[in-house]
Amino acid sequence: MPQRLEMEPDLYGAPRYIKDVSECFFYHTMDLPGYGTVEGQWDLRGKMRDYLGGIPLKGRRVLDVGAASGFLSLEMERAGAEVVSFDADIADRIVYLPLQKSLYMTNRAQWRDHMNHFLEIMKNSYWLAHRLNQSKNRVFYGDIYDLPDTLGVFDVAVIGQILVHLRDPITALASVGRRCADVLVVAEGMMESDDCFMQLLGTTENGRAYSWWHLSTGLYREVMRMIGFEVQAITENKYRCNVSDSPALTSVKTLIARRTTETRL
Repeated sequence: MPQRLEMEPDLYGAPRYIKDVSECFFYHTMDLPGYGTVEGQWDLRGKMRDYLGGIPLKGRRVLDVGAASGFLSLEMERAGAEVVSFDADIADRIVYLPLQKSLYMTNRAQWRDHMNHFLEIMKNSYWLAHRLNQSKNRVFYGDIYDLPDTLGVFDVAVIGQILVHLRDPITALASVGRRCADVLVVAEGMMESDDCFMQLLGTTENGRAYSWWHLSTGLYREVMRMIGFEVQAITENKYRCNVSDSPALTSVKTLIARRTTETRL
């Protein structure tokens, strides 16, 4: 059974009492008690089994990396998991591509204020959904590249479409892998190839300074071996996406990797 450490009193984020959806930004489309359906950028409703590759969750300690509005955290809790959600605490954790005309390059202080506000209203969406669903999930806000030992170890770690936004997805995978005793799930856009490479997504033409990389499946397999895991399966499904420059139904691959016997924590 994974290690459960005595937690520092301030390790987890303090719950917020959020009164209304007007205080929030929703990354996920969610059905909220008393509010009905609120629209977000991704609608994963009814698709959790596909998104998580059908892994068992009941009685397992799970780390939800990049929890955003908390849809997956809540669904995994309903499935019987003990969930800790993770997200970035402050804008300084985030690095954008150096597109010269972007706010990130032209006025970093203004960008930082904008990004901190964005993070706060997305946290608000998590805490509103948390309260309305009477959730017991806990949240750790911090640095994805340096998840602390005080978090303990998890049976399952889920990384849901966050690696695409990171300058260094390989170091992030290693950081999450250190906290994972058994199953590591990555849901992300991937190129199907045995070769090891990454494709740059943000360009001067599309202006997507927040989109860094998609990795090939071959690179994922190699990195997983580096950090002590073996890929068990890679599946692909389509999910409803409300981002303006993405297909309405966008393909996402789900990679399931299991820690090898030789590297058991």
